[in-house]
Amino acid sequence: MKAGLVIFNGIQFHDYHASRAIDWAAKNNSGLLGLFIHSAKEPPEGYVFPSDIDPAENVFNKTDAKKNNLNVIHTQVNLFADMAKGKNVSVDTRELEDPSLKELLGFTKKAEILFLDDEYDQSFILAVTSFRLKDLVQESACPVETVRDNR
Repeated sequence: MKAGLVIFNGIQFHDYHASRAIDWAAKNNSGLLGLFIHSAKEPPEGYVFPSDIDPAENVFNKTDAKKNNLNVIHTQVNLFADMAKGKNVSVDTRELEDPSLKELLGFTKKAEILFLDDEYDQSFILAVTSFRLKDLVQESACPVETVRDNR
């Protein structure tokens, strides 16, 4: 049986996006593959922590900022896995740095459905911007559901 596919771009992680994919998998007695894609590009210089003075004082350079942002993604991977486990959904996660559109399309060939956040083409910290995810939607080998925050 094919699993559902859910893609998170950069440090953007919305609970409604993850929850929708997990709920689908629980309802359909299926598993999920969570792809956490990010860019290798360093974040722009500037004040990295707009609301937190102490961590900002500890950021010395771009490398430190990128390391901190990658730690955010690693935390999100763990959160996603824990959310799925709470609903008895088996989940596999992968982090991909600068994947190509062709590489992501390969994952859609093995998936039953693809879940994307409706903000997928906005640029966030460490977001992959070498192609538009709109192209992924148009060329996907499986149906695509864009998930919107309904709060």
